[in-house]
Amino acid sequence: MYSKIYRITCKPGQSDAMLAHYDAEVVPEIKASELHIGHQMAQTAPEEWALISNYVSESAAIEAQQMVQDIIAPMVEKFGIKLELVTQGDVIRNF
Repeated sequence: MYSKIYRITCKPGQSDAMLAHYDAEVVPEIKASELHIGHQMAQTAPEEWALISNYVSESAAIEAQQMVQDIIAPMVEKFGIKLELVTQGDVIRNF
């Protein structure tokens, strides 16, 4: 398993709408993806989250880049989100 950890922010006052969009649009895409294992999201501040994207492998993470960009593009326009890659690497513990 390979993980990418992102910092996500959105425009003030847009968090509820952004999360509703995420649940309705992003979650089904990730669940249907053969490249993804899943996502975890933690709210770290108002309008700020840490997102852990788990992939089958590093090559799957690379292959999924265009898909992720396509999913995120409408969210940038609608909610002003910024997706910043904090770090990434092979998962060495999973329990």
